Amino acid sequence: MFSSTGLFKNIPCPNKGTCTLANCFFSHEQAGQSSGNLSTSVPAFGSVIFSGSSDAGNDPKRRRLEDGRKDVPRPSVASSQSTPEKKLGDVPVVDDLRETRVQPLGTERKKSDAKADNVPFVGQLVNGRRSETSDAKRPSNARLSTASRPISPPPVKARPKPGSNVPPAKIETLSPRMVANGPAGFAKRKLYLDALHGAMKKLNDEVVASQDPNIKILLLTDRELVTLALDEEERFATEQPSVYENMIKLRILACSKKMKLEGWVTFRRESIAKTNPPAANTKNEPSPIDTGLTTEQEIVLLGRIIANQQGLEHHGYVTSPPTEEAIRKAVDAVEMCKNFESCDRCSTRFQAFPDRREDGALTSGGKCTFHPGKPFQPKKERGDATKGPLEKHYGCCQQPIGTKGCETAPTHVFKTSDPKRLAAVTSFIRTPENPTVGADKPVCFDCEMGYTSYGLELIRLTATSWPKGRVILDVLVRPRGTILDLNSRYSGVTPEHIMNAVEYVPTTTDQAVLKKEILGLRKAKISNANDQSHLQTRIVPDTATARMLLLAFLSPETPLIGHALENDLNAVRLVHPSIVDTILLYPHPKGLPLRFGLKSLVAKYLERAIQTAGLAGHDSAEDANAAGDLARFKIGKLWKQLSMDGWLWEDGKLKSTKVDWDAAAAKAGNAEKGDQNSLTKKRKLEETLAEE
Repeated sequence: MFSSTGLFKNIPCPNKGTCTLANCFFSHEQAGQSSGNLSTSVPAFGSVIFSGSSDAGNDPKRRRLEDGRKDVPRPSVASSQSTPEKKLGDVPVVDDLRETRVQPLGTERKKSDAKADNVPFVGQLVNGRRSETSDAKRPSNARLSTASRPISPPPVKARPKPGSNVPPAKIETLSPRMVANGPAGFAKRKLYLDALHGAMKKLNDEVVASQDPNIKILLLTDRELVTLALDEEERFATEQPSVYENMIKLRILACSKKMKLEGWVTFRRESIAKTNPPAANTKNEPSPIDTGLTTEQEIVLLGRIIANQQGLEHHGYVTSPPTEEAIRKAVDAVEMCKNFESCDRCSTRFQAFPDRREDGALTSGGKCTFHPGKPFQPKKERGDATKGPLEKHYGCCQQPIGTKGCETAPTHVFKTSDPKRLAAVTSFIRTPENPTVGADKPVCFDCEMGYTSYGLELIRLTATSWPKGRVILDVLVRPRGTILDLNSRYSGVTPEHIMNAVEYVPTTTDQAVLKKEILGLRKAKISNANDQSHLQTRIVPDTATARMLLLAFLSPETPLIGHALENDLNAVRLVHPSIVDTILLYPHPKGLPLRFGLKSLVAKYLERAIQTAGLAGHDSAEDANAAGDLARFKIGKLWKQLSMDGWLWEDGKLKSTKVDWDAAAAKAGNAEKGDQNSLTKKRKLEETLAEE
């Protein structure tokens, strides 16, 4: 055993009078007793009592050493310090000591573990007699002190909150960024940064006043403007620290006095080119779609992918016009609820006034604060399974769902998809017969909508020919309700377009004459999809007139191609039986109402980018042709499968090289089909087919 250092000699023993250790390093002095006297609770040395291993009344014999002497015990710490040295009795050495079992915390002790309590306590000296604290008086459930105290659990890392592994985008303020070996003090850098930001803001305001859509694409939001000023200031501070003050002063002077709108546009385009350099394998023109078919053959196969509209009424498609009674009930319901609607942007309940309130207001509820970007799920990365579930974020500001909106609009807006309420504003009609067109002239179709006091109404209609992609109709539409928001971010229609448009009223209702009149209004073929200069400055008085112009190119058999056609057809109030919808051609794995966006479908299958104009909005002609190209891509895949199955073209029609035995048997009037595998039956059927 190691000798004690006496560090615990002034601390009372936890077991007090029941201590059975000979060399206990705790103090055994009684209260009020001098440290120089031997404690009465510490017995004199004489013999060792074994609890549990010795028989009652029989002390174990002492072991004799090899040199003939008997084993001598060592005095305890307390006795060695308080009593003079004296001769001690012989102490035998324990031959067999059992292990002490330590019961784990939180578990019940078994009866088989009762023997663990009867452990030998070495060194209990009571002048040859058993100690008063023998096994008979010790509690059976006694445990070692180290096992009785609570054990601290291992440290557990705090579980992160949901979505914390995807930090939101940091909102930068107009404060200089930290750089190594800054060229000037913080106060001076802040002064230059404020001046640079102010000069850039004036130039950005000139972009707002411009009517050129190619310039409006370069418009910066307040946050983007702050980021641009920070980038410029940081560039001068890191790349040219020795002449930092001179360079940034020249930049401020150029932006505030010398630079005009043309110079700012050039600077912005150069900045965009540096930030987003084009890929090395990117081509200016998308690769053409090669289906291996002629135009006539593609039109024939297009008829095979026309959608079956049965059951689509549950997903927003209107397959039959609402009845007058259903429309009247819908109007009564709106009047009963006093035109209360739910905002389509912020979900706030508000009241709409189509005919204006007494004070001239169109809506109640004040301003609308919302997120223009759609929620998206961040891409999972390695290790996300241990960091908690990923949280959705808004695409506009990268903030998590539930945060306050990042943009503000003057009024709330609403949208209704109920066909009965839509028909109360403008009635639905079915596509009438048109002898001037047929199934051999498919049309691609796209609409743009804006928010008015009557909901979401049609403001632009575009149609192109298929598969050539030539624009045959493109007009603006004056909505019935008062315009609340043209939704220019997506529609691409601005107030300037509406104000500067030339009113157009058809001079005839004859479909053949009307078709020629419309085609005479069209400009040349679109050369650049991102260039919106092809936008016609003609506007028709209402939705019914725009629909009449479209029907000049349609008949019930004419395939109408588009993306999410239920929205476009509902906006035009048209029920058309022959539709080719890309959300049905390329369905979502989980089915409707989930669907893929047109932009993602074009990027995946056609490997090209659309809708890249940013704040300038979408180009409806580009979207219509993109849907038509997706239909051509699907036809190419379909023809590849048919050719592998043995189909051929003969006289402009598809014909299978395989014999359809069931169809042939039905023609031959053979009711017995059980024996069709026999050679005799097959020969008869082949002869029947040859005669026909």
